[in-house]
Amino acid sequence: MVYPRTDAVEEVSVTSAASGAESLGEGAIQVKFVTKSGTNEWHGGAFDQERNTFFDANTYFNNIDGLARDRIILHQMGAHIGGPIVKNKLFIFFNYEIFRFPQSWNEAQDKGSQLLVLTDAARSGIFTYKNSSGQPQTVNLYNLAAGAGFPATPDPLIGNTLSQIAQSLGGGTVTMRATANDFNRNNFNFLAPGKQKIDFPQGKLDWVINPKHHWEATGGVNPYRLFPDGINAVIPVFPGSGTVLGSKVNAGQREAFWSGSTAVRSAWTSHWTSEVRFGITSGNVLFFNDVTPDLFAPWRGYAPNMAGYVTVPYNASSTSRRNNPIKQLTGSATWVRGSHQVNMGGSFSQIAEYTVSDGTQIFPRVSFGIQSTDPALGMFTTANFPGSAASDLANAENLYALLTGRVSSITRSVVLGETSKTYGPNNTIGRYRQREFGFYVQDSWKI
Repeated sequence: MVYPRTDAVEEVSVTSAASGAESLGEGAIQVKFVTKSGTNEWHGGAFDQERNTFFDANTYFNNIDGLARDRIILHQMGAHIGGPIVKNKLFIFFNYEIFRFPQSWNEAQDKGSQLLVLTDAARSGIFTYKNSSGQPQTVNLYNLAAGAGFPATPDPLIGNTLSQIAQSLGGGTVTMRATANDFNRNNFNFLAPGKQKIDFPQGKLDWVINPKHHWEATGGVNPYRLFPDGINAVIPVFPGSGTVLGSKVNAGQREAFWSGSTAVRSAWTSHWTSEVRFGITSGNVLFFNDVTPDLFAPWRGYAPNMAGYVTVPYNASSTSRRNNPIKQLTGSATWVRGSHQVNMGGSFSQIAEYTVSDGTQIFPRVSFGIQSTDPALGMFTTANFPGSAASDLANAENLYALLTGRVSSITRSVVLGETSKTYGPNNTIGRYRQREFGFYVQDSWKI
């Protein structure tokens, strides 16, 4: 989508009903923009709009979470100029605007919930719960496992991950979950810095070929950068890291939408006029292409799910891109005779889409947990956890599986390669195309 700017638009028309025959092949509602043209005199203008955190109050939820004000600093400025290259013959108009938006993302608001992290005791293998009498109880999961003949030491990869998370907690706000009867996890939230950057160059050339013929060309492009991508909740996973724990890489969104059109309008006689117009719009969108398999090297190339018990150490484990080129050619002619005005013409449109995505074929998943057939399940009984509820036992299972890296499943897919025609770690590719043709003749007359 190309974003028209106010200072570059001469006219906007919206037709939702009683449109002419020339519009009926293009959908129920028509929105048309006309770009400004240069004239025989030079004119221009400029503007600057600013917004700063200094003038903002803090939000209700930031105050509750003990966080500072969101960082919102908006720089929006632009300029335009138009005039003659050759008087009465060749004219130019150009508009350029920029949008710079340094900001911060509230991690919990962006992801829809607080991050879950282990308490220091839980990281050491101490599971805490309240018994049926409401008294706090603790069980050393490592001692319990050692007595039952199961692994009783922390998994080194997971242990390192949990240590990195614990070291990062000073960059945000930690709150207890004891009121939710959860003594093994804390809530965590922080503000992640980010920035949006968009440019809006747009221009138009007009050439009066002769009194009967006029040519014009219009074009614009909108390069857009959003790092990190808070819109899709792909922001730093913990303070001091990027999208993936332990890496400084911040994945984001890159876009470059552009459009262009050219037209020739002719007045052949006092009765005949015509227009031929060709336009194209397109643009690439790349989502999180900075996320690569090497970022998951700390987990041997796998994306761990942390037993579904604490927040995973990454905010993206897939990438995608798309391109949607649209081409359109229209031609129309108008004949006026007496009380009649006859419009005739046709149109051709081609709408295409190209998509590339990847998931578990590039970033396989590993899940930690205790399956129903796992003999370790026999440790988690009310005999070993006196007065515990079923939810306490499930939480103890998850904590033990996480700390010891007990794998419950691995998920990996294979995709048929577009060129190799073999299954493997290939991108999923989609190609789509739609073509439309339209012709019309309409006679309007006055009674």
